Amino acid sequence: MASPVLWLENLPRKLNTLPHLRTLEHWQDFQLNSGKCNSLQFCFRLSGNNLQKLQLKIDGVFHEVGFPHLMIKYPGQDIEFLNVNSADVFYFSYQPEAEAFFARCGLPGNFYIAEISLPESMPQVMELLKNSRNHLNEPGCADKLDLACYTLVHEAMLSWTAKQTELNEVDKKILNIASYLQTHYTEKCDIDKLSAHYGFSRRNFLRYWEKLFHCPPGSYLNKLKLLEAKRMLKETTLPLSEIATRLGFCDDGYFCRFFRRNTGMTPRSFREK
Repeated sequence: MASPVLWLENLPRKLNTLPHLRTLEHWQDFQLNSGKCNSLQFCFRLSGNNLQKLQLKIDGVFHEVGFPHLMIKYPGQDIEFLNVNSADVFYFSYQPEAEAFFARCGLPGNFYIAEISLPESMPQVMELLKNSRNHLNEPGCADKLDLACYTLVHEAMLSWTAKQTELNEVDKKILNIASYLQTHYTEKCDIDKLSAHYGFSRRNFLRYWEKLFHCPPGSYLNKLKLLEAKRMLKETTLPLSEIATRLGFCDDGYFCRFFRRNTGMTPRSFREK
């Protein structure tokens, strides 16, 4: 006999940073019922009736998708399952008003159903669900389930959007170089040596770089230095000489000229303001 659906919306929470789960369950033989959806649901279907594809209609539009997949059911949708009547499903739902929260978080409005790689955290979430059954009313338990399910949505959407905008090998290399600069901007970076390491001539590197970032790599580095300079001037009492050293400038005079050239004021004036 299958476990009953867990109703979580009225359980105590310690925090209100995320929408509260309404229901949550993992069923290995879940009966797929056609009808109108009355909540916001996230359904991770792992398999179904030993078939390769699920066929269904969403608001009258035909869809066919393999397993595993994620389906997001929106309030008011009409769902009709055509060839599968049971499935291995991990699903959770929210009250309809949670749709606005997920939209603000960037949930694509054109996403209904798609094949996905299961999120890496799925096994941990299932284990958390299993271990939580006898502790649902304990402080923090429902909060952990809220966070775990939100993390699943986040991971699944990142995976899906990555597939929509797959990068070519050249762009991947350019972004790797940008990541290096992002974490080494306080050091002296040899751009020519770095680009050659990834197989670029100086001319090709600059062409591909500016196509993605619309500014020279030197300007990119200077923007990073300027952001950190402003942060240290606002949030610390470090002397200008120490800030200059930490940012890789040879002396505080050169740092002051750099800062004034890019902001129109001296570091001291910026800090006082």
